[in-house]
Amino acid sequence: MSFKELFLTFFKSGYDLSTKELNFNDPNNVFIYIENSILSSSEKHKLLYLYFLKDKTKESLVTLLTDTYEKYFKRISSYISLIHKDSKERICNLNKNEILFLLGNFQNPNCNKPSKVILIPSYFYYKSSLFSYDHEKDTAIYLIGTERLNEKREIVDVEENTLNMIKAISDRTKLKIIKTLYQNPSYGFELAKKLNLSSPTISHHLSKLEQLKIVSSSRHENKVYYNVNPDELQKAAELMSKMFKPD
Repeated sequence: MSFKELFLTFFKSGYDLSTKELNFNDPNNVFIYIENSILSSSEKHKLLYLYFLKDKTKESLVTLLTDTYEKYFKRISSYISLIHKDSKERICNLNKNEILFLLGNFQNPNCNKPSKVILIPSYFYYKSSLFSYDHEKDTAIYLIGTERLNEKREIVDVEENTLNMIKAISDRTKLKIIKTLYQNPSYGFELAKKLNLSSPTISHHLSKLEQLKIVSSSRHENKVYYNVNPDELQKAAELMSKMFKPD
């Protein structure tokens, strides 16, 4: 992979942004392109540093990877291999409902399912997961934390679910997302631009809101659209009201 190809991948973290207007050999043009992107300020600074000091960045990265491998990964590689092997066997034995539980994004019965789903166990994601969708191949790719596979598939009790609801709607960013989607359903990149947030940040919050069923997704013309579930918001309000009533 060339340096240019590597550099451009940072503009495609979840959404394939056009780079036709980017003249990679013109530093001023690259600077303007980065400044006009939807990336956060900190990420813009990192890309500018990468572009103008690529050799130093490469040297730092190689040193970091070498130290990480020698001081950490090498010591636990055998253990991780066993965990990974066990996780692959667990995935192979999952039934359809358990797979849908893990996917989250496609639990909505009205959502078009991808033609292919790739599940990859990851020790380092632990209880988290990472979702990516390739619209050209109609393929969903999930990195599933190995510890998440060990979690029980039980529905959380009412009180815990209510507390999660409260956390969600008391978070300023999630509240902005809910308000925006309530007015007009949007796809991720469009929502990121409206709220001036990075794509990974939007994906993180949407994933949490989908787990609580406050937000649902559906795919149209190779784009995943998100909208608010008014009924679930009403249920959340009722649950909160009951929770604070004296016994």
